Amino acid sequence: MPRYIDADVVMKELSKLFASNGGMINQWLQNAIEDTVEETPTVDAERHGHWEYLYDENYKCSECGDWWVFIEGTPKDNGANFCPHCGARMDEEEDDGETN
Repeated sequence: MPRYIDADVVMKELSKLFASNGGMINQWLQNAIEDTVEETPTVDAERHGHWEYLYDENYKCSECGDWWVFIEGTPKDNGANFCPHCGARMDEEEDDGETN
């Protein structure tokens, strides 16, 4: 199960760590760590959706309508637990395109 964290709290703690490290972490590494935290996709834990099967390997987010192509397998097979565009948690039942 993924753990959701507050990136602002992480940045605050990193700032304290970097300020107290006595120059042990060089500026390039500090910038790389901060950039990684800032550029990591966020998840809107309040927004929920599911992948809607369109055709072939094409699926669409039920929340924002953005399309995604999965080369092999379903979104679940590929670990797509959230929409990279709108951040919706994809925890509603997935539409896999199969008819019952």
